[in-house]
Amino acid sequence: MKNVSVLAVLVLTCWAQNNQPTPSLPDKAGPVFINGEPVYAVGGDVKGPRPVYSPDPEYSEEARRAKLQGTCVLWVVVGKDGKSHDVRIDRSPGMGLGEKSVEAIRAWRFEPAKKDGQPVAVQIKVETNFRLYPPGVPALLDFRSENGTEPFLAGKDADRYPLLVDISFVTGRKTDEGYVVTADASIPERGQERKASITCGPKGTCFMLNSGMYPARWLKESELELIGWDDKDKVQKAHFVVVPASSLLSNS
Repeated sequence: MKNVSVLAVLVLTCWAQNNQPTPSLPDKAGPVFINGEPVYAVGGDVKGPRPVYSPDPEYSEEARRAKLQGTCVLWVVVGKDGKSHDVRIDRSPGMGLGEKSVEAIRAWRFEPAKKDGQPVAVQIKVETNFRLYPPGVPALLDFRSENGTEPFLAGKDADRYPLLVDISFVTGRKTDEGYVVTADASIPERGQERKASITCGPKGTCFMLNSGMYPARWLKESELELIGWDDKDKVQKAHFVVVPASSLLSNS
């Protein structure tokens, strides 16, 4: 029986933009050939596959007991037959969520990618998001209203939160003191994107993030305030500490 408390979101991403067979790739990215046929990248005259059957992954019992939430990133080769081949975990919060994603994605079926009108195999990136709240809660904060015409934040609020921070790969855990959340972030800065990791919790107000765009403002040099939804579907503000990507590399 499918676990309705899991919100799984599919994101199809081409890993390169050309119409040639993929060159040699790192092990996590997959093969150059499958069943003797070349694997292409989506782009140009190679049109991406379309999922026609994509059941959500189940939550692992270990992750549920630990109240772990987060994003899994996987590489998948979609064959000419529309089936998933060579499903590999790129990043996972752990506790069996990556394995549950692989199990589900192996059952997915696609309308295959096409090149010059003919089915071809392609490699795509897939994200599955695991959340411990009902599917009715918004998956991410949309900067626009439901009809797409009016800003979610207007007037003084929009002026106070001038940044749109792009959030990806989230890991979170709910404790007795509140959420502990870590995410990769792209922060607009002087016309460029600053890559960083942001963290929040456990003490103080902190809500679970999803992949997507969040209005934000700087509170100090290494602290951002983001606006999002809590697990009761109410708008909240939370403070996130910012760790530069260069610091993460030097400490790894």
